[in-house]
Amino acid sequence: MTTEAMLLSATADFGSNEYKKAETLAAEVEEGNNEYKFKLTNLSEDQFIHRITQLNWRLNEGLDEAVYEIGVEDNGNPLGLSPEDLQESLANMKRMADAVGCDMTVQQFLKGEVGLTAKVLLRRTERLLVTPVQVQVAVAGPADAGKSTLIAVLSSEKLDNGKGLARTQVFRHNHEVESGRTSSNTQHNLYFGATGKVLSGDVDGGGMLGSGKSHSNRMRSRSEIELADETCRAISFIDLAGSSKYLKTTLHGIVGHSPLSHHYNEIQL
Repeated sequence: MTTEAMLLSATADFGSNEYKKAETLAAEVEEGNNEYKFKLTNLSEDQFIHRITQLNWRLNEGLDEAVYEIGVEDNGNPLGLSPEDLQESLANMKRMADAVGCDMTVQQFLKGEVGLTAKVLLRRTERLLVTPVQVQVAVAGPADAGKSTLIAVLSSEKLDNGKGLARTQVFRHNHEVESGRTSSNTQHNLYFGATGKVLSGDVDGGGMLGSGKSHSNRMRSRSEIELADETCRAISFIDLAGSSKYLKTTLHGIVGHSPLSHHYNEIQL
């Protein structure tokens, strides 16, 4: 039976005892492959893109499998939807599934407090494999030249406050934060999409769509896998120490990421 036929049958028999009453679920958590969506209606283009990003996150968490509870609030309350809202929500869910190469199966309808809820299973059947163009840039120079600050601003898209706040995002050790100088080699990535736009690492964690209200103000960082799925070009900045005290560490950072053996003998220590 198709999703549309199941929905028509479910709404027609809503007053009967054929469908079980939905139980209250545990509150939604950020980790894992279970996602609650009260409704997916009146989506703008930006909201639709955010929902696809969320779906990718849940699929990656569940090893290419995710479960969506439609008509359920973030706190696990099975409020339910009207037939019209549920039909539109499932249609948008199908659009999202098609966008990421998923099979979508409506496993069951349940009676919510005021309408129907739907449990939807999504399985990824294909993953778009695109090998991104990747460039590695070793940022070297004297101490206090602003290397770490530059890398932090580029990779985080956040400006420095003039007091060295940005560079603390790329420092690894406490003594680096205290001294303001890099003593280790770290790598930080900048991702670009197909249009050349920089891909942001933070996304909206969710909320009640189509209502102008949000159940939560959650923000989360996208995983490297999520970013890689959308990346066409990537720049990896290697933050190197500038002080002569850490010269060997700096050289190790350069040759370790791009070992050009025929240059080794030219290095004079």
